[in-house]
Amino acid sequence: MRMTGALGALALVAGLAGAGLTGTGLAAAAGPAAGGECRITWPDGSYSMVPCTTPEPPASGGVVGAPSTPAPTPAAGGECRITWPDGSYSMVPCTTPEPPGGVVWGPGTPAPTGPSVPAPQPTPLPTYPASVSAVFVNGTPTVGRILGCSADTLYAEAVAYSWLRNGQPVATGATYRVSAADAGHRLACRAAASNKDGGGTADSPAVLVARQALRNTQRPTISGAARVGALLKATPGRWAPVAAGHRFVWLRDGKPIARATRGSYRPTAADRGHSLSVRVTASRTGYSPLTAASKAVRVRS
Repeated sequence: MRMTGALGALALVAGLAGAGLTGTGLAAAAGPAAGGECRITWPDGSYSMVPCTTPEPPASGGVVGAPSTPAPTPAAGGECRITWPDGSYSMVPCTTPEPPGGVVWGPGTPAPTGPSVPAPQPTPLPTYPASVSAVFVNGTPTVGRILGCSADTLYAEAVAYSWLRNGQPVATGATYRVSAADAGHRLACRAAASNKDGGGTADSPAVLVARQALRNTQRPTISGAARVGALLKATPGRWAPVAAGHRFVWLRDGKPIARATRGSYRPTAADRGHSLSVRVTASRTGYSPLTAASKAVRVRS
């Protein structure tokens, strides 16, 4: 403010009046009682407080305002005055939103009387239960691989995952290692989303676990003398990964011999002069069966 004291303000205005600057109608501000103070607002926005009997200064210098009021812009953390329609007012923190029925002014003096303003209460936000809109299985569904599960959810605070084989639960968790028992079956992931208001579940589309093929790394062989009445034995060969089971079929000139399905075979007179071989079918859980045949041996008399 320009006011440095009541005497300074009086001297300032008195000087203006003494200079003969009366063209603007030097008069007391309308409204306040004699002996009160009036505000002179200067062009730069500052103001001075003077007795209301002081003549009005030139228009180029200042304008007599209303009775003593606060600056229009409140200081952070100060108090603001709310003037009500009936003329009373209340003091509230300057951060209080403007209430209906009152106008927020700048910082002021303590309110003599008037209605109090309750602090505004936040409007509660609507709440919704969690839900799952889509579930996905990520990865290649083959034996030994690790699959992952992901889900699109709404309002979820927690999501739990489980795995299904042909619709039946087999494991929990966001990842799953495909086992040999899954080969040839369908796997799906289930996501369950939840929050304090409820939850929901959804399943992914099922994926088929492909069977892997065994590899024959060494073909089957026949040992023993290839003579009528002698005993021939078959070795199944080698497989990768190691086969869990083998089936044997003996062949005469490439055609299966009836009831000759063991690991050994004793040639009969019907085999004399013909070629014998053995066909081995290897199997392992989670893998497609694979067949390999030995070299043929000719039966002598």
